[in-house]
Amino acid sequence: MREDHLASDPSASAWVSANAGAGKTYLLTMRAARLLLAGARPERILCLTYTKAAAAEMTARLSALLSQWTLMDDAALSAKLAEISGAVSDGTLLLRARRLFAEALETPGGLKIQTIHAFCERILRRFPLEAQIPASFSVLDDRSALQIMSQASDETIAAAAELGLGHDLALLAQTYSDEDFKKAVRKILEDRQPGQPNLGQEDIARLIANGDAAFGVVPGTDETALRRRLYDLPADRAALLRLAVRALAEGSKEDRKRGDAIAAYLEAPDNAAACEAYRLVFLTKDNELRERLITQAALKSDRGRGAQEILRAEQDRVKACVDAIEALRLARLGASLLRFAAAVRERYEALKRRATALDFDDLVRQVARLFSHAEAAAWILYKLDGGIDHILVDEAQDTSPQQWEVVRALADEFYAGEAARERLRTLFVVGDEKQSIFSFQGADPGAFIAARAGFATRATASGATFHTVSLSTSRRSLPLLLEAVDTVFAGPAAHGVTTIEGAIRHAAHRHGQHALIEIWPLIEGEKADEGEGWDTPFDRLDSNKPVARLADDIAAMIAGWLSSGERLASRGGPITAGDILILVRKRGPLVDELVRRLKARNVPVAGADRLALNSHIAILDLLALGRFTLFPEDDLTLAALLKSPLCNITEDALFHLAHGRQGSLWSALRAASADARFAGAHRFLSRALAQADFATPFQFYARILSSEGGRTAMLAQLGAEARDPIDEFLTLALSFEREHAPSMQAFLAWFEAGAGIIKRDLENAGNAVRIMTVHGAKGLEAGIVIMPDTTSVPSNRNDPPLLAFPDHGESGNTRKPLQDRASLQRTGTHFAEKRSGATQTGAFVVRAGNHPLIEEAKTLSKARAMAEYHRLLYVAMTRARDRLYVCGAKPGKGYAEEDCWYGQIKTVLAPRMAEVSRFDGKMTVLRLEAPQEAAPDGAARAPIVPPSPSLPVFAQERVRPELARRPASPSEIFAQPHGRRLASSGNAGDAALQRGRLIHRLFQTLPELDPAMRRAHAARFLGLARHALSPEAREEILSAVFAVLDDPEFSFLFGPGSMAEVRVEGDIGHNRPLPISGQIDRLCVRNHSVTIIDFKTDRSVPATAGDVSRAYLGQMAVYGAVLRQVYPQHALHCSLLFVQGPRILTLPPPLLAAMLTELDGGTGV
Repeated sequence: MREDHLASDPSASAWVSANAGAGKTYLLTMRAARLLLAGARPERILCLTYTKAAAAEMTARLSALLSQWTLMDDAALSAKLAEISGAVSDGTLLLRARRLFAEALETPGGLKIQTIHAFCERILRRFPLEAQIPASFSVLDDRSALQIMSQASDETIAAAAELGLGHDLALLAQTYSDEDFKKAVRKILEDRQPGQPNLGQEDIARLIANGDAAFGVVPGTDETALRRRLYDLPADRAALLRLAVRALAEGSKEDRKRGDAIAAYLEAPDNAAACEAYRLVFLTKDNELRERLITQAALKSDRGRGAQEILRAEQDRVKACVDAIEALRLARLGASLLRFAAAVRERYEALKRRATALDFDDLVRQVARLFSHAEAAAWILYKLDGGIDHILVDEAQDTSPQQWEVVRALADEFYAGEAARERLRTLFVVGDEKQSIFSFQGADPGAFIAARAGFATRATASGATFHTVSLSTSRRSLPLLLEAVDTVFAGPAAHGVTTIEGAIRHAAHRHGQHALIEIWPLIEGEKADEGEGWDTPFDRLDSNKPVARLADDIAAMIAGWLSSGERLASRGGPITAGDILILVRKRGPLVDELVRRLKARNVPVAGADRLALNSHIAILDLLALGRFTLFPEDDLTLAALLKSPLCNITEDALFHLAHGRQGSLWSALRAASADARFAGAHRFLSRALAQADFATPFQFYARILSSEGGRTAMLAQLGAEARDPIDEFLTLALSFEREHAPSMQAFLAWFEAGAGIIKRDLENAGNAVRIMTVHGAKGLEAGIVIMPDTTSVPSNRNDPPLLAFPDHGESGNTRKPLQDRASLQRTGTHFAEKRSGATQTGAFVVRAGNHPLIEEAKTLSKARAMAEYHRLLYVAMTRARDRLYVCGAKPGKGYAEEDCWYGQIKTVLAPRMAEVSRFDGKMTVLRLEAPQEAAPDGAARAPIVPPSPSLPVFAQERVRPELARRPASPSEIFAQPHGRRLASSGNAGDAALQRGRLIHRLFQTLPELDPAMRRAHAARFLGLARHALSPEAREEILSAVFAVLDDPEFSFLFGPGSMAEVRVEGDIGHNRPLPISGQIDRLCVRNHSVTIIDFKTDRSVPATAGDVSRAYLGQMAVYGAVLRQVYPQHALHCSLLFVQGPRILTLPPPLLAAMLTELDGGTGV
C-alpha cells in the first residue's frame, strides 16, 4: 500500500512525519474526505490547525473537493476515489461521495476545522461553570493584554512594601534600570518557550531551593557572615601576610604597591576602601585570579619565594570567599526576580478577572487545567464523547506541551474502556520535527516525539491499529535542490534538526525541469565618502555598506530578469515578480534597503510581512499631531510635525521660522501666518486644535485624513505602503473608543503602550516580490528563493532574563559542573532534542552575572538556539521550487563562517559547483545547474469557460439607484448648494466657526456650575493654549456668553426642565422616507409646553422672523416635526437665540409648516 494511502486510511490511527513539500495539507484533506466516505458524521470530526489561515485553506480545499465530486461522471469519480484510496469504488460509494457536499453544508455549525485556540474558546464558552470563569468572558488582543500587564507591573512596584517585596525590589534595582526591570518581568511572564518557569507558589519555592542548591548556597546563609569570613583574618594568617609584606617591600614598585595595600588592610580591616584594595591585590575587577602576585625582583630571595606561597594560598581563600558571596548574590537575585514576577502575574490575573477577560494563552491553559481535574474532565469528556470520533492535528511539530495536554485528554478516551471497542475512533497527526521553528510560542520538538511514543503505546495496548508513516517525497522542489538539502543536513547543520535515526533523505516528485543553485561571494564594504552631508537621513544606510551593496545587487538582478524577459523554464514563460521570494532571519536594515532599492528600479514589491506601527513614519506624524493638540508649546513635536507631509514645511523655511524666535515655535508660526510659506500649515493646525476639543480620537483623525487631505498628502510623499499602517491606525482608534473614554491623551498613551504590529498576508500578494522572514514563509513556496541574510547567528543577547538548565542529578545533590565548552554544547543540543515536554527544568539562574553556572546555562541556551537555527535553515532551503540563490553581507569582527548558514551551505556544496560569472559580470559565483529535459510542468492552462446562458429580460435592464437611507442632519436639509458654508471662507471663516463652537460649549457646561464659579471657569477654558485666542477674542466671547446667562429674560432656558445638546432622531416624511438625525442646543420641557432653542452666533441679527435664512427656518421646522412625534399633546415653540444683542426670535408655526410642506414635496433638498 502506498504511504499516503496508509496514512489516510480511515480505519486506523496514524502519525505522519512528512518532509517539507510532501503535501501535508493535501494529505489532511484526503484523510477528512476518506473519513466522510467511510461513514463518519461531519460533526464528529475535529480538525485542529496551527493558524486561522491554515483552517480556512483546509476548509476551502475540502469543500472544493466535495463539490467537484457532485458534478463528476461515474468514470471520473471512480478514478478520483481510486487515486486517494487505491481501492475500486462501487455504485453505493459513488452515490455517497456525491451526497457528502450537501451533508457538510447541512451540518450544524459546519465542519469543525479550527485552530486549537478557537476550539479551547468554544469549550470554555460551553463549560464556563466547570472552568470557574465568567460565562461572558472576552478574549484580550495582544495590545490590551500588554496594557494590563504594564498596569500590573506598575501597581506591584508601587505596592512592593505592602506585599513584602521591598527587599526584593531594592536588590533588583541595583542590577536593572526601571525600563530593563519591567522588560525582564514581562519577558518572564510572556515567554512561551519550553522549560520556562511556572510561577505558582509551590513552584517558586521549589525553583528557589533548586537555584540555591545549584549555586551551592546553604539554607540560612547570610551575606554578612560570608563577608566576615573574607575580611576577618585569624592571627596566624595575618602574621604570614605581614611576612609577605616585608618580602614585597624588597621588590619592584609594583610589589611595594601590593604590599602597601595588604598592610593598609591589616591596619584597618573595617575600612571599605582598604578592603576593596585588598581584594584587587588577588583578583581582577571581574573577580578573576591574577596571574602574577609577585615579580621576579622580589622572588630572588628565600623570603620572596616564601611570600609567593603565602600570597597564592591567600588568593585561593579570597577567590573562594568572593565566589561564595557572588553565588549568594546571584541566587538571591534570581529568587527576587521569581518572587516579583509571580507577584506581577498574580496582579495581572486579578486585573483580568476584574475585566472578565482571558488572554490568548489562557484559552489553552484553562482547558488544560480543566481536563486535569478528574471530576470536571469526566463530565466534559462525557458531553464531548458523543461529539468527537476523529481528531486530526495539522503542523503538530508546532504544538506546545500544554496544547498536547488538551489533545491527549481528548484522544485518550479513544483507547480507554468501552469507548475503545464501541465504535471506530481515530487520531491522525501530521507534522515534521525538522520544521519546528516556533519555540517562542511554546513549540517543542521533544514534545512532538514524546506524544508520538505515548499515543502509539496507548493505541497498541487497546488493540487499535496505529500506523507510523514517513513521507519523504516532495511535490515542490526539484531533485537538484533536494539533493543539496540532503547534503547540507548530512553535515554539522544536522544537529538539532531531527532525532530520527539515519540521514535526512528526500525524494522528488518533479523531474526533468531546469534547476539552479547559486552561491555568491560575501559582499564586503568599501571605503565610505568622508563628505557626507549633515542632512543625510540617519536611518539611511551608507551606500558603501555591505548590506546596502548586497540589496542593490539583488535589486539589479531581479530588475534584469523582469526587463529582459528571462524565462522560468519549468513554467515555459518569463519570470514574474510574484515568482520571487526573499527570505531573511529577522527584519532589519536589510529588509528596508531591499524594499527601497527594488522600488527605485520600479520592481513591484509587496513590502515586509510585518510592520511595526509605532516606528512607521506616517504613524509617528499622526502621533505628533495628536501630541500637538494636547500641548502646542512643545517645540520639538511641532517642528517634526511641520516637516511632515501634513504641513510640508521645507527645511530652510523651518530654520527661518525657528532661528532667533522669541517664545515658542507655535507663537512664531502664528506670528508668521501671513507668510505664504506658513499660511497653509497655520490654517491646518488651527483647525486641528479647534476640532480636537469636540471630536473623539477616531473622528479627529478620520477628518484629518479625509476632508483635510492628510491621507492624500501622506501617500503622495510616503508611497502606497503607508496605506496599511494608516488604515490600521484608524481601526485601532475606533477599537479604543469601544472600550475606553474617548480622550486624545488616553488614546495616545494606550497606543504607545502597545506593540502595534501589522501582520500582512503575503501569500496572496499578487504579482509582487515578497520579502518575508523564514517564520512568516512557513508553508509557502516560490519558483525562485533568494537567501541574503545568511551570515548572522544566534547569540546570548536575546536570552530570557532567567536561564534554564537541567539537573545532572537528583534534587538536593551536588551538581558536577560541565567543564569544557564542547561537552556543554553537546549536552545543550541533546537537551533541546531529547527532552520530553513534561520534563521540568531543574532550576533557573539570572542572566545578569558572571559565574560558571551562568556560563553553563548560556551555553545550553545557545545550543538550543542553534538547534532551531538549523531547523530554520531547513525551512528556508525547502521553500524553493526551481532556483535558490545564497548570498550575504560579510559581518565585522568575530565572524565565524563555519557556524552560519552561508558557511554550512558553501562548505558542503562548493566542491560540486562550477565557477561562473555573475549576472552583471562583476564577480565570480558558484553555480550548480540541471538542464530542462522535459516539458514544462508548471505551464499555465487556458481556463475552460462554459457558454453563458441567455439572461432574462429583467436581468438585462439597468437597475435604478435606490434613495440613500443615511439620516440627514437638520442643518443640512436647506443648506446652500455645493456645500458652501454660511460663514465666510478663509481665516475669518475659521475664526467664526471656532467662536461658534466655543460659545456653544460654554452654554452647554456653565449652567451646571455654581453661578459664582462660572466666569472663572469660562476664563480658564478660553485661556487654554489649544484655542490660541487673543485676549480681545477671549473677552468678547465672555461678554457675549454672560450677556445671555445674566439676563433674567433668558433664565428659563437654563432652569429646571431644560436640557443641553439633546440628540434627536426620527422619520418626518409623509410621501417618502426622510430619516433625520440631529442635536438640539437647548430643549425646555415644562408642564404641557416644549421649547426648542438653537443658539446662533451670527454677527448680523435679522429684524423679524421673516428675515431669518431658509437654512435656519428649515432646521427648526425639522426639529419641530421630530419633537411633535415625541410630545404630541404639548404646545411646541421654536426659537432662535442670537447671541449678538442678545435677542430671541420665536418662529411662527405657519412659516415652519410651509418649510415642511416644501421639504416633503421634494423641493427643499
